[in-house]
Amino acid sequence: MISLERYLNREKGKGFQSKLKYFSNYRKSKSFETGVITYGVGGNTFRAFVGFDKQPSIIYRTWAERKFNELTTGILELKIEDQAAFDVWHKKLFNSLSAHWYSEQGRELSLAHSYKLLDLFLKWVYQHKSCPEDLANSIEQFGHCALDSQVLKELNICFSFALPINNPTMGDIINQNTYDFCQNLIEYFTHEFGGTKLAFDFYAWKGKTSE
Repeated sequence: MISLERYLNREKGKGFQSKLKYFSNYRKSKSFETGVITYGVGGNTFRAFVGFDKQPSIIYRTWAERKFNELTTGILELKIEDQAAFDVWHKKLFNSLSAHWYSEQGRELSLAHSYKLLDLFLKWVYQHKSCPEDLANSIEQFGHCALDSQVLKELNICFSFALPINNPTMGDIINQNTYDFCQNLIEYFTHEFGGTKLAFDFYAWKGKTSE
């Protein structure tokens, strides 16, 4: 069995560890924005969504508003006690978003973009003051990292540039295996240095928005 330990950039790991105490400040720290509620995804992200008849931001926000209300009003009773249970729930949300998108646009959204929207949404939910404690705990412990060029570049550095990609982009997330593999790499790195995949998202963006 191949060991990944030899590839770990331990200097980056120490840097990650030093930031962990600050990431808890993001938990349930925000209220709704004034004006348009973005649900964690802004204009910079949506500029990459081309060729659709309807405005992508509106399609996403319609879905996000409905799901946020379900999650924060107790309509959904969640019992997430481990990573496996979270992943089952996460996949259901992915399927829900994909079905909504197809019904509104008449064509599918790519897997990479679908997962990015979902993972940014859950990151936003985690930061919202209305997020139930149990849900915040689940996202903090088991949530996935939204994959984009910034995160993938940071991931490659954390594994001493072992990944054979110079300028990674979302287009490199070509299927479920690619997405899962990247999440597993992030989990391996963060577990080694006492963090989580969600913490890696905050770390990769240095606290900045990924919009």
